[in-house]
Amino acid sequence: MKILFVCSGNSCRSPMAAAYFNHLCRQNGIVGVSASSAGTSAEEGRPASAGACGVMDALGLSLKDHCSRHLSAEVLAESDYVYVMTANHLKTLQKEHKAEAGKAKLLMSLTPVPEDVADPYGGDADDYTACFLSMIPALAELADRILRSRG
Repeated sequence: MKILFVCSGNSCRSPMAAAYFNHLCRQNGIVGVSASSAGTSAEEGRPASAGACGVMDALGLSLKDHCSRHLSAEVLAESDYVYVMTANHLKTLQKEHKAEAGKAKLLMSLTPVPEDVADPYGGDADDYTACFLSMIPALAELADRILRSRG
């Protein structure tokens, strides 16, 4: 199963979500599931932002090998499930990639409060930390759903 997390520039939110979700899978013995990320307006090959790297480094996870990629039809086609950070990302996907739009959901729809994940880009370390912490309940719920579905 391939899960894709989508944000705008693919330098903050979606790379953090993918790295942490892959960590949750390893931690919980979930095999055959991998997460990656892309951005609706990403430039190809850019590194993760320093703020995102700092948050992941503090957890013992690394984004040093991250290279941003643009959300394309090919990237979507190879993904089984797509989780976007904002309602605008969902609208963009529905408009530009109609054939794959059915795979997409707002990440925070996995929580009782389905709101957008705030973009920390350009903010300070506290903004990046707050962004990451806001995603944890949804990422944990996704991992739990996979575990429950496997009995």
